[in-house]
Amino acid sequence: MIQMTMQGRLSKPIHDELVKLHHNFKLLQAIELLQESRSNFQAAVLSEDWIRLETFVQDASERDTFANLAVVDHTGTIRAASDPALAGKPYVAPKDSEILKRSPDVTASSVQLPNGTSVFNFDTPILFQNKEVGRIYMGTSKAGLD
Repeated sequence: MIQMTMQGRLSKPIHDELVKLHHNFKLLQAIELLQESRSNFQAAVLSEDWIRLETFVQDASERDTFANLAVVDHTGTIRAASDPALAGKPYVAPKDSEILKRSPDVTASSVQLPNGTSVFNFDTPILFQNKEVGRIYMGTSKAGLD
């Protein structure tokens, strides 16, 4: 039975647990989407088809799937990003990020962007024959989770 306070609200421990479960669900959804997108990005990075890569990234950006998205090559140069002004620049990781999950396939962190948006940030390698040829960096908004 769910514990309720006298005002009909969830008790703090139950509320906190539900928020944690919602965060975990959102993390899993984003990781799955990131891994599904990796094959499209991999083909473009391997062939150095930057126009195709930009098309994939802009399409994803227009659907508001991500708060931010960047694909970098093996040198760390951004080849396509949801903010087109970043293309051609070196990728710089957000400061003050809190690592939530780290594995060989994906790293998940929590960070506040310079514009004040709180996001879950993810990065995953783009591999070819077990060699890293690029990385995908993606952020998804935490809006509505608290």
